Amino acid sequence: MRSFKYEVVASVTNIHEKSDEEEKFYEDEILEALCPSREIAFQCLEVTLRWLKRQEDCDSNRMSCLKSVYDLAANKRGTVLKQTSITDFFKDM
Repeated sequence: MRSFKYEVVASVTNIHEKSDEEEKFYEDEILEALCPSREIAFQCLEVTLRWLKRQEDCDSNRMSCLKSVYDLAANKRGTVLKQTSITDFFKDM
């Protein structure tokens, strides 16, 4: 009877413990949920840039700053959309 109690406790304890793989999976899911994709970031900056252009108090410094971030997002987005050659793909490995 005593060993049965320990088996029950051990099995209940193991239910609540996550393996390293499960923890990594959940961490990756959380990061994906918190961090927008390159495409979404680009689209949001595009809308923000259009909005800023229509504001009366928009000055060249603000526009330049946002345009710089927009260009960065466009470049990041472009690297995802650009097809990688087979030799370049294996060069990094």
